[in-house]
Amino acid sequence: MSGKSGSAFLRFDNSGANARARLVCFAHAGGTASVYAQWPKLLAPTLEVIAVELPGHGTRLMEEPLDDVLAMAKSVAEEFVKLGRKPFAFYGHSLGGLVAYETARLLAQMDAGVPMHLFVGASRPPHAPPVLPAISHLEREDFLEAVQERYGGIPDAVLNEPELIDMVLPAMQGDFVAYEWYRHAEGVPPEFPITAFVGSEDPVVGRDLACEWERHTSGPFQLQVVPGDHFFLGESRETVLAAISTTVLRTLEHGATAAGGIVQVAGR
Repeated sequence: MSGKSGSAFLRFDNSGANARARLVCFAHAGGTASVYAQWPKLLAPTLEVIAVELPGHGTRLMEEPLDDVLAMAKSVAEEFVKLGRKPFAFYGHSLGGLVAYETARLLAQMDAGVPMHLFVGASRPPHAPPVLPAISHLEREDFLEAVQERYGGIPDAVLNEPELIDMVLPAMQGDFVAYEWYRHAEGVPPEFPITAFVGSEDPVVGRDLACEWERHTSGPFQLQVVPGDHFFLGESRETVLAAISTTVLRTLEHGATAAGGIVQVAGR
């Protein structure tokens, strides 16, 4: 792993000079780059994993957090172009899916390349409004309670440490402001293929809603339903990463992408 405070990316990489492509990962609201630290162990060894660290998160905790999806995308795109050219794909979870999508659009406008594939997980499609009522305006305790009731994504170790909550709360609330106020600017759908993963028990982003990501590509689209809820990566991480590896390597070798359609992955 390499990275330092103030860096837009952390690299989790076991491929070294043999890396043929980058998988750039965008975390959910309140998440940090470190949620992707174990991914190289389950991905094809020729893929390097680079995780986005937004201001106010993780190693950038002391920076002012952003509260706008387009501002987040701009901050990522400006740093991404400095990494040098190499084939790449994006994965974004929940809010991260929207940030990844807008980053890809911005890179295309900058003539800085586009992802060979966009993978999104548990993410509402750009044109769709938030499924649930807004909570970003709530006071501290009500906000935390609402987040936990809806998503259950805050570890007890964090909830039980008031000082730690004080440190991470500004970025978390900024993420929810960004998610709830994001509005899509219509345009010509990009050409890069999109695969949307959705948890079979996700109460927030269901199968029908996730299917609407198809509107945002002129290329192939696939929906993959996997066991789990909004944070299905705990239960279905190996399934998701196997699908990503297969798709990216096939594209590198043959320029081919997964056929469109719906894939239902049965629970174990």
